[in-house]
Amino acid sequence: MPRRRNRLVFVRGYHYPFAPSSSDSKVTILKLRLLALPLCLACVSASLRADDADEPLKILFLGNSFTYANDMPHILQGLAASRGRRLDVAMHAPGGCTLEKHWQDGKAAELIESKKWDVVVLQESSTGPIENLKGMKEYAGKLHEHVKKQGARTVLFETWARQDKMATTRRIALAYEETAKELGAAVAPVGLAWQKARAGNKPFTLHAADKNHPNELGSYLAACVFFAALVDPKTDGLPGRLVFDGKMLTSIPTADAARLQRIARETVREGKAGDRG
Repeated sequence: MPRRRNRLVFVRGYHYPFAPSSSDSKVTILKLRLLALPLCLACVSASLRADDADEPLKILFLGNSFTYANDMPHILQGLAASRGRRLDVAMHAPGGCTLEKHWQDGKAAELIESKKWDVVVLQESSTGPIENLKGMKEYAGKLHEHVKKQGARTVLFETWARQDKMATTRRIALAYEETAKELGAAVAPVGLAWQKARAGNKPFTLHAADKNHPNELGSYLAACVFFAALVDPKTDGLPGRLVFDGKMLTSIPTADAARLQRIARETVREGKAGDRG
Protein backbone atom coordinates (compact mmCIF):
# COMPACT_ATOMS: atom_id res chain seq x y z
CA MET A 1 0.00 0.00 0.00
CA PRO A 2 1.24 3.51 -0.69
CA ARG A 3 2.20 5.43 2.42
CA ARG A 4 -0.42 7.94 3.47
CA ARG A 5 0.81 11.53 3.40
CA ASN A 6 0.30 13.92 6.28
CA ARG A 7 -2.41 16.48 5.72
CA LEU A 8 -1.82 20.19 6.07
CA VAL A 9 -5.11 21.92 6.76
CA PHE A 10 -5.46 25.69 6.92
CA VAL A 11 -8.33 27.09 8.92
CA ARG A 12 -9.33 30.73 8.58
CA GLY A 13 -11.58 32.43 11.08
CA TYR A 14 -14.02 30.02 12.69
CA HIS A 15 -14.03 27.24 10.10
CA TYR A 16 -13.43 23.59 11.01
CA PRO A 17 -13.20 21.50 7.84
CA PHE A 18 -12.21 18.19 9.42
CA ALA A 19 -12.82 15.97 12.42
CA PRO A 20 -9.60 14.30 13.71
CA SER A 21 -9.20 10.54 13.41
CA SER A 22 -6.69 8.35 15.20
CA SER A 23 -4.93 7.39 11.97
CA ASP A 24 -4.20 10.82 10.56
CA SER A 25 -1.53 13.38 11.34
CA LYS A 26 -3.09 16.75 12.04
CA VAL A 27 -1.55 20.08 11.22
CA THR A 28 -3.95 22.97 11.64
CA ILE A 29 -3.65 26.70 11.51
CA LEU A 30 -6.20 28.59 13.58
CA LYS A 31 -6.68 32.35 13.59
CA LEU A 32 -8.06 33.83 16.81
CA ARG A 33 -8.40 37.18 18.51
CA LEU A 34 -5.97 37.50 21.44
CA LEU A 35 -4.55 40.38 23.46
CA ALA A 36 -0.98 39.46 24.43
CA LEU A 37 -0.82 38.64 28.16
CA PRO A 38 1.83 37.21 30.49
CA LEU A 39 2.48 33.48 30.51
CA CYS A 40 1.39 32.02 33.86
CA LEU A 41 2.54 28.41 34.14
CA ALA A 42 3.40 26.08 37.00
CA CYS A 43 7.17 25.85 37.51
CA VAL A 44 8.17 28.85 35.38
CA SER A 45 7.30 32.55 35.51
CA ALA A 46 7.93 34.09 32.11
CA SER A 47 6.48 36.96 30.12
CA LEU A 48 5.25 36.42 26.56
CA ARG A 49 4.18 39.61 24.84
CA ALA A 50 3.83 40.31 21.14
CA ASP A 51 5.74 43.30 19.79
CA ASP A 52 2.51 44.49 18.24
CA ALA A 53 -0.72 44.28 20.25
CA ASP A 54 -2.52 43.41 17.01
CA GLU A 55 -0.35 40.33 16.52
CA PRO A 56 -1.66 36.92 17.70
CA LEU A 57 0.14 34.72 20.19
CA LYS A 58 1.66 31.96 18.06
CA ILE A 59 1.52 28.44 19.53
CA LEU A 60 2.69 25.16 17.98
CA PHE A 61 1.42 21.88 19.49
CA LEU A 62 3.54 18.75 18.94
CA GLY A 63 1.88 15.65 20.39
CA ASN A 64 -0.43 12.78 19.53
CA SER A 65 -4.06 11.74 20.01
CA PHE A 66 -4.12 13.15 23.55
CA THR A 67 -3.62 16.56 21.95
CA TYR A 68 -6.05 16.30 19.02
CA ALA A 69 -8.81 14.26 20.68
CA ASN A 70 -12.12 16.14 20.64
CA ASP A 71 -10.41 18.99 18.76
CA MET A 72 -8.84 20.26 21.98
CA PRO A 73 -6.93 23.11 20.27
CA HIS A 74 -10.21 24.16 18.65
CA ILE A 75 -11.81 24.23 22.09
CA LEU A 76 -8.97 26.49 23.21
CA GLN A 77 -9.74 28.61 20.14
CA GLY A 78 -13.36 28.93 21.16
CA LEU A 79 -12.50 29.84 24.74
CA ALA A 80 -10.06 32.53 23.61
CA ALA A 81 -12.49 33.88 21.01
CA SER A 82 -15.16 34.20 23.71
CA ARG A 83 -12.85 36.76 25.36
CA GLY A 84 -12.11 38.51 22.06
CA ARG A 85 -8.55 37.22 22.00
CA ARG A 86 -6.42 36.16 19.09
CA LEU A 87 -4.26 33.04 18.69
CA ASP A 88 -2.36 31.53 15.79
CA VAL A 89 -2.15 27.80 16.58
CA ALA A 90 -0.66 24.92 14.62
CA MET A 91 -0.78 21.23 15.56
CA HIS A 92 1.16 18.16 14.44
CA ALA A 93 -0.20 15.13 16.30
CA PRO A 94 0.05 11.70 14.66
CA GLY A 95 -1.67 8.96 16.68
CA GLY A 96 0.68 7.29 19.18
CA CYS A 97 3.59 9.57 18.35
CA THR A 98 6.46 9.90 20.84
CA LEU A 99 8.85 12.82 21.16
CA GLU A 100 11.54 10.54 19.75
CA LYS A 101 9.49 9.95 16.60
CA HIS A 102 8.70 13.66 16.34
CA TRP A 103 12.42 14.35 16.35
CA GLN A 104 13.45 11.56 14.00
CA ASP A 105 10.87 12.05 11.25
CA GLY A 106 11.86 15.68 10.74
CA LYS A 107 8.34 17.06 10.46
CA ALA A 108 8.43 18.66 13.91
CA ALA A 109 11.69 20.46 13.14
CA GLU A 110 10.22 21.64 9.85
CA LEU A 111 7.20 23.08 11.64
CA ILE A 112 9.29 24.70 14.38
CA GLU A 113 11.21 26.49 11.61
CA SER A 114 8.07 27.37 9.64
CA LYS A 115 7.38 30.65 11.49
CA LYS A 116 8.40 32.68 14.51
CA TRP A 117 6.47 30.91 17.27
CA ASP A 118 6.00 32.34 20.75
CA VAL A 119 5.33 28.93 22.37
CA VAL A 120 5.95 25.32 21.31
CA VAL A 121 4.01 22.71 23.32
CA LEU A 122 5.56 19.23 23.60
CA GLN A 123 3.48 16.20 24.61
CA GLU A 124 5.09 12.79 25.20
CA SER A 125 3.26 9.51 24.65
CA SER A 126 0.99 8.43 27.49
CA THR A 127 3.39 5.82 28.88
CA GLY A 128 6.65 7.59 28.07
CA PRO A 129 7.07 9.48 31.36
CA ILE A 130 6.92 6.19 33.30
CA GLU A 131 8.37 3.60 30.94
CA ASN A 132 11.05 5.66 29.20
CA LEU A 133 11.81 8.83 31.15
CA LYS A 134 15.40 8.83 29.89
CA GLY A 135 14.19 8.84 26.28
CA MET A 136 11.57 11.47 27.04
CA LYS A 137 14.23 13.77 28.50
CA GLU A 138 16.62 13.14 25.62
CA TYR A 139 14.18 13.98 22.84
CA ALA A 140 12.39 16.74 24.73
CA GLY A 141 15.86 18.24 25.10
CA LYS A 142 16.63 17.94 21.39
CA LEU A 143 13.33 19.55 20.44
CA HIS A 144 13.73 22.21 23.13
CA GLU A 145 17.14 23.21 21.79
CA HIS A 146 15.60 23.57 18.33
CA VAL A 147 12.77 25.66 19.78
CA LYS A 148 15.25 27.95 21.55
CA LYS A 149 17.17 28.53 18.33
CA GLN A 150 13.95 29.85 16.81
CA GLY A 151 13.42 32.25 19.73
CA ALA A 152 10.34 30.47 21.14
CA ARG A 153 9.59 29.06 24.61
CA THR A 154 8.92 25.40 25.35
CA VAL A 155 5.87 24.28 27.35
CA LEU A 156 5.45 20.62 28.31
CA PHE A 157 1.90 19.24 28.11
CA GLU A 158 1.69 17.18 31.30
CA THR A 159 -0.80 14.41 30.56
CA TRP A 160 -2.98 12.20 32.77
CA ALA A 161 -2.89 8.57 33.91
CA ARG A 162 -5.03 5.76 32.57
CA GLN A 163 -8.37 5.39 34.34
CA ASP A 164 -7.31 2.03 35.81
CA LYS A 165 -3.86 3.37 36.84
CA MET A 166 -4.67 6.72 38.43
CA ALA A 167 -2.06 6.10 41.12
CA THR A 168 0.58 6.92 38.50
CA THR A 169 -0.64 10.52 38.12
CA ARG A 170 1.96 11.91 40.50
CA ARG A 171 4.80 9.99 38.81
CA ILE A 172 3.77 11.38 35.44
CA ALA A 173 3.55 14.92 36.82
CA LEU A 174 6.95 14.66 38.50
CA ALA A 175 8.50 13.31 35.30
CA TYR A 176 7.29 16.34 33.36
CA GLU A 177 8.38 18.72 36.12
CA GLU A 178 11.82 17.14 36.36
CA THR A 179 12.25 17.36 32.60
CA ALA A 180 11.07 20.96 32.52
CA LYS A 181 13.45 21.93 35.33
CA GLU A 182 16.41 20.41 33.50
CA LEU A 183 15.49 22.18 30.28
CA GLY A 184 14.41 25.51 31.72
CA ALA A 185 10.97 24.94 30.18
CA ALA A 186 7.44 25.31 31.59
CA VAL A 187 4.69 22.79 32.38
CA ALA A 188 0.96 22.98 31.67
CA PRO A 189 -0.34 20.81 34.57
CA VAL A 190 -3.24 19.09 32.83
CA GLY A 191 -2.70 15.75 34.59
CA LEU A 192 -2.85 17.35 38.03
CA ALA A 193 -6.03 19.17 37.04
CA TRP A 194 -7.53 15.81 36.03
CA GLN A 195 -6.57 14.38 39.42
CA LYS A 196 -8.30 17.26 41.20
CA ALA A 197 -11.41 16.93 39.01
CA ARG A 198 -11.72 13.22 39.79
CA ALA A 199 -11.59 13.81 43.55
CA GLY A 200 -14.21 15.04 45.99
CA ASN A 201 -17.90 14.34 46.44
CA LYS A 202 -18.82 14.86 42.79
CA PRO A 203 -15.93 13.46 40.75
CA PHE A 204 -15.92 14.00 37.01
CA THR A 205 -15.53 11.16 34.53
CA LEU A 206 -12.89 12.47 32.13
CA HIS A 207 -11.76 9.33 30.30
CA ALA A 208 -13.33 7.93 27.15
CA ALA A 209 -14.53 4.32 27.00
CA ASP A 210 -10.99 3.08 26.31
CA LYS A 211 -9.92 4.37 29.77
CA ASN A 212 -7.01 6.19 28.15
CA HIS A 213 -8.10 9.01 25.86
CA PRO A 214 -10.12 12.02 27.05
CA ASN A 215 -13.84 12.40 26.64
CA GLU A 216 -15.37 15.81 25.95
CA LEU A 217 -15.05 16.91 29.59
CA GLY A 218 -11.42 15.79 29.73
CA SER A 219 -10.46 17.75 26.63
CA TYR A 220 -12.41 20.77 27.85
CA LEU A 221 -10.48 20.71 31.13
CA ALA A 222 -7.19 20.43 29.22
CA ALA A 223 -8.17 23.44 27.10
CA CYS A 224 -9.07 25.39 30.26
CA VAL A 225 -5.63 24.65 31.72
CA PHE A 226 -3.96 25.98 28.57
CA PHE A 227 -6.30 28.97 28.62
CA ALA A 228 -5.37 29.76 32.24
CA ALA A 229 -1.68 29.23 31.50
CA LEU A 230 -1.31 31.00 28.17
CA VAL A 231 -4.23 33.35 27.68
CA ASP A 232 -5.77 34.60 30.92
CA PRO A 233 -5.59 33.18 34.48
CA LYS A 234 -9.17 34.35 35.01
CA THR A 235 -11.18 31.43 33.68
CA ASP A 236 -14.50 32.33 35.32
CA GLY A 237 -17.45 32.67 32.97
CA LEU A 238 -15.98 30.88 29.97
CA PRO A 239 -18.64 29.18 27.83
CA GLY A 240 -19.33 25.47 28.19
CA ARG A 241 -21.14 25.33 24.87
CA LEU A 242 -19.01 26.17 21.85
CA VAL A 243 -20.36 26.18 18.30
CA PHE A 244 -18.65 27.60 15.23
CA ASP A 245 -20.05 27.42 11.69
CA GLY A 246 -22.60 24.84 12.76
CA LYS A 247 -20.04 22.49 14.30
CA MET A 248 -20.58 21.62 17.98
CA LEU A 249 -17.25 21.62 19.79
CA THR A 250 -18.54 21.21 23.34
CA SER A 251 -21.93 21.11 25.02
CA ILE A 252 -21.16 21.16 28.74
CA PRO A 253 -23.72 22.31 31.33
CA THR A 254 -22.89 25.69 32.82
CA ALA A 255 -22.39 24.36 36.35
CA ASP A 256 -19.99 21.63 35.20
CA ALA A 257 -18.08 24.07 32.99
CA ALA A 258 -17.72 26.47 35.92
CA ARG A 259 -16.29 23.71 38.15
CA LEU A 260 -13.79 22.67 35.48
CA GLN A 261 -12.76 26.29 34.91
CA ARG A 262 -12.15 26.73 38.64
CA ILE A 263 -10.11 23.52 38.81
CA ALA A 264 -7.95 24.64 35.87
CA ARG A 265 -7.37 28.06 37.41
CA GLU A 266 -6.48 26.64 40.82
CA THR A 267 -4.17 23.97 39.42
CA VAL A 268 -2.18 26.44 37.34
CA ARG A 269 -1.94 28.81 40.31
CA GLU A 270 -0.95 26.13 42.85
CA GLY A 271 2.12 24.96 40.98
CA LYS A 272 3.88 21.66 40.73
CA ALA A 273 3.23 18.21 42.19
CA GLY A 274 6.38 18.44 44.27
CA ASP A 275 4.78 21.28 46.24
CA ARG A 276 1.80 19.13 47.25
CA GLY A 277 3.42 16.59 49.52
